[in-house]
Amino acid sequence: MHYCIKLGGIQGEGVDTVGELLSAYLHARGFHVYAYRNFTSRIRGGYSSHEIAFGKEPVRSKQANVDLLIALDGEALRRDRGLVSEKGLIITDESATEESQPRLLSFPIASKAKTGPGNVYKWTMALGVMGALLNIPEKEWHSVIAAAFERKGQAVIDTNLAALSLGYGLAGSSPQVSSPVPDLDGSQVREHQGSRLIQGSEAIVESALMAGCDFTAGYPISPASEVFSLLAREFKPDGPRRAVQTEDEISAVFMAVGASYAGATPLVATSGPGLSLMTEGIGLAAMTRTPLVVIDAQRTGPSTGMPTKHEQSDLALALAGGHGDAKPLVMAPSCVEDIFTDLPRAFLLAEQYRSPVLFLTDFALMSARTDIDALHFSGSDLAAARSKRILPGVPDQMFHSTGNQQGADGLPTDMPGPRKAYMTERMKTLSKVPEGDNFSYTKAGHNLLIVALGSTRGAVEAAWPEIRHEASALYLRLLSPLPVEELESIFASHKRILVLDCNASGQLLSHLKANFSPHDKFCSALRFDGEPFMGEDIIRAVKEAMDNE
Repeated sequence: MHYCIKLGGIQGEGVDTVGELLSAYLHARGFHVYAYRNFTSRIRGGYSSHEIAFGKEPVRSKQANVDLLIALDGEALRRDRGLVSEKGLIITDESATEESQPRLLSFPIASKAKTGPGNVYKWTMALGVMGALLNIPEKEWHSVIAAAFERKGQAVIDTNLAALSLGYGLAGSSPQVSSPVPDLDGSQVREHQGSRLIQGSEAIVESALMAGCDFTAGYPISPASEVFSLLAREFKPDGPRRAVQTEDEISAVFMAVGASYAGATPLVATSGPGLSLMTEGIGLAAMTRTPLVVIDAQRTGPSTGMPTKHEQSDLALALAGGHGDAKPLVMAPSCVEDIFTDLPRAFLLAEQYRSPVLFLTDFALMSARTDIDALHFSGSDLAAARSKRILPGVPDQMFHSTGNQQGADGLPTDMPGPRKAYMTERMKTLSKVPEGDNFSYTKAGHNLLIVALGSTRGAVEAAWPEIRHEASALYLRLLSPLPVEELESIFASHKRILVLDCNASGQLLSHLKANFSPHDKFCSALRFDGEPFMGEDIIRAVKEAMDNE
């Protein structure tokens, strides 16, 4: 059983801060947690929300229904009240509505904050109201608040604790209502020694550092910006590692290509529009056989699209890589744990194949915060792979390299023979499927095989108790070169193949149909409204696929 608490209000007023406090508290109590952020592409103003799904069992996706909604303005209330379950509870500010309903409670939160600790603390007051209504002892928040605001000083901690107490006081005069999340009344639900909360962007930074990344260049773009900013904190201005904020994505990728050419281990993170701009640089890395890892945090496109919304529609561009036969390796982790294994592998494959590697994530995987158990890291063979590459400045091993086609002597050429030899060798190399975890496969029912990418895995797992008797699930982690031989027997053992695409054109379906037959075994489910798949979507898609068999 999972529950969902959603906070909604004006962006920049503390929605995310209190969402993180609540996530930390629930995790400390022993719950599994999945916190999903919804925000606009501006610094302040507009609608913002933070929803926390939690329970005794693991949870990795959004929930369709909300058990407790805290909406502190009219827009948030209008947007989200339809999501509240029949027995759910709504807490709102008295300025948002004049309604009076048994399961809708309004409090003078904003006005009391304004005349008390200040408007910036109104969400901490709302947290106090919620805590009182859920029968959470006020003292249980003290350590959470102290840890969250430690770097801001004791005065800020004390003011937040005072605001929390005001919220508890406001709730004291409200009518008694049954708690929509009864498990919070009990004791700790599980032991979770070593477990921690983490976002996908944080996992990328940690695993990149583990792999030996020592250079990053980037230009701010949602939802990839956090990768650059977190890496920049790790790279000291006078240290051996460098972070450079460039004027655009074109400069970023060419700086990374240059750094790799000189022997560094660079990482570039961008999103759809930035990837479009980087294709020329990716092509240069392909032509000069320079290792390069590019993170593409997919979002809603084309063009600017919806910069802070979810989609998986860059697959076709990633597979092409750019003009000509750039053909990079393409990987796609399906969960946070995959990032820790697959990103170091991406750096290694970039060296071994002497090729760019595109590492596809998505908005939900990058931005959501979830709990993971302690991971044990193994060493990387990156140094051994790099030792086989000649670097500039090595005595007696000088060479010439440009973006032009070259001959055996390293000089530009337009002769057919060298061109054919170069491309034949390159295509042969890039068609070799590496050994290792190229996909994750959960074998269960034989009627249907579900194929998905990225964070969609969480929605499939949410639906799993209801669909496991009919379906098996496969999450592709290496998309190019596609491990066709490994997949053929799995595909052949199922009557139908349901492909989940978070885009309007069925890009993953098209990729699979180009490599497998018969095509009449394939069917698809699409979602392209800026939201990720949820468990209910998967259950419905499985039923439709089986009904249309």
